[in-house]
Amino acid sequence: MLVGKIRKGVLTIPAEIRKKASLEDGALVSIEYNDGVIVLRPKASQEDYVTLSKKGKEMLEEALEAERNGDVIGPFSSIGEALKALKES
Repeated sequence: MLVGKIRKGVLTIPAEIRKKASLEDGALVSIEYNDGVIVLRPKASQEDYVTLSKKGKEMLEEALEAERNGDVIGPFSSIGEALKALKES
């Protein structure tokens, strides 16, 4: 068993575990406490997210609303099939 150390609220995780979990400096982890057990799970970093412009957010919301309303066609097994359906709609 490897041991970490807490100092001033900062947990040091042994290098061997960091490597196995692919945790680099600045990595985000979720932390849960359940019945005396602390669970750490790697989370996606901020770099893994996309920032949308105002127009992009509007377009995404419009697409999600169409999906919620069932105003979508597909799925398609090929691009040709998708293009044919678009021409027919």
